[in-house]
Amino acid sequence: MSDRFERFSAAIAERLERVRGGMTDAEFARLVADVAEVARRFEEIDARERGRSTPMPGTLPALRKPDATAT
Repeated sequence: MSDRFERFSAAIAERLERVRGGMTDAEFARLVADVAEVARRFEEIDARERGRSTPMPGTLPALRKPDATAT
């Protein structure tokens, strides 16, 4: 796994932690891995559609900041 993908996965885990509920560590890790993999696939599709063979180096998919009032 690349350092870029690991940083992205960590960012996803941080965002999802507040809605984790009763998930076990293994269940939560699987969810984070699935979300990161789907984001990676979409990023690759977007890169191909824009004529690049890979995503832009050094970039991570944008994550919107959660609304502070959202629960």
